Amino acid sequence: MKHEDKKDEKLNELFGGYVESERMPSENVTAAAKEELARRSKQRVPAEEPVVISAGGASHTHGVKRVSVAVLCAAAFLIVVAVTLLLIFNGGKARMDLMNAGDDASTVSCSQLVQINSGGEHGGELVELIGGGSVIEYSEYALSESVGAYSGGDMVLRRLECTVPPGLNAVLYVESGGIECAELEHYKSLPQSREVDGDTFMVGENSGHSLIYFTDGGCGFNLQINSVNEAEVFNVLKNISKNIG
Repeated sequence: MKHEDKKDEKLNELFGGYVESERMPSENVTAAAKEELARRSKQRVPAEEPVVISAGGASHTHGVKRVSVAVLCAAAFLIVVAVTLLLIFNGGKARMDLMNAGDDASTVSCSQLVQINSGGEHGGELVELIGGGSVIEYSEYALSESVGAYSGGDMVLRRLECTVPPGLNAVLYVESGGIECAELEHYKSLPQSREVDGDTFMVGENSGHSLIYFTDGGCGFNLQINSVNEAEVFNVLKNISKNIG
């Protein structure tokens, strides 16, 4: 305001004397006055509101803030959508990989199998794979006739009855690669897909038992444990995940 008062005083000096004497100012005076008015008009024209932040970052307009918030919200939304779709895709892909693992497998029934070995002295490596414990009974079964890439007499199924921490009873059937037992078919269509430490398991329940299906080394693992407790089931899955792959 002080700057504008000085300008007003300058105009008053140019015109004040002529107003009092009722004389017309000379052309030099009017020209000077016009020049001063023109200069003042240019200075009073409001500058266009910037739409970008200044180089020094000292000023931000409300418009820029609104645009920035809108852009950030849109970016955050797109990131959430992308991550969600990625998780859905990976989960679905893992489930499909397990479900399709037996697409090229040959299905056999118990009537095509012959028990060739049994006892409690074998199966220790399978017990360790599912978390440790003690072997109750272990059996091996071979084909009675040629099926797929296997010949009669080839071992294609192992059965293990054991205990796993914390003292749960478990029964595990291991199908050799390229073989599926018809009596174990329901394991391949269990309703839930669970991922633990990067490993995918199919999980379900039946009459107070938890059913678990997973693959490793081309073989299919069909596990039943006598618990539906979430913490106990997760502990079993955690132990298996440490030992496979």
